Amino acid sequence: MKRALAALLALAACSAEQAPPPAAAPPTPQAVVAIEPPKLRLGDVAVVEVTVVTPPGHEVAPVRPPPAVERLWLLDAEALPLESDGVREVRRTRIRVRAREAGSTQWPALAIEVKDRDGAARTLTTEARAIDVLSALPPAPDRVEPFPYRLPAARGATPPLVAAAAGSAATLAALA
Repeated sequence: MKRALAALLALAACSAEQAPPPAAAPPTPQAVVAIEPPKLRLGDVAVVEVTVVTPPGHEVAPVRPPPAVERLWLLDAEALPLESDGVREVRRTRIRVRAREAGSTQWPALAIEVKDRDGAARTLTTEARAIDVLSALPPAPDRVEPFPYRLPAARGATPPLVAAAAGSAATLAALA
């Protein structure tokens, strides 16, 4: 009797029916800008990625980069393939920029138009992002004369004059 009851409990615990996953709320349309790296040196290339997340069935107008950004050259823009998992759709636009002038600048806020399934239009606005462009010059840019020659600090090594004298003595001994 105990074995039969244990077998019934085991079968009940291993039933094929599982509780349905909790229903996820559809995401609200959102847009965000990510800049990698946020600090550049002159001539460096950075990637500005604009990501727009919407529920399925929404239309998103193509993301257009700003016509010009201070201290940066806009190299190119590429719309990446749509990613969808049934609950949300993710659209990414990758914009490459190159630093041309040192100083702080700002990637401007972008306005992106989104239409829902019913055709109602909505504008998503991204936040402006700070970008620092650093100089490619060495730490002492005002110096005009060369730096003086310094010997490396040697720990427990033979002084240079002693090493030179020993090398000269070994050379004379080899020639003799």
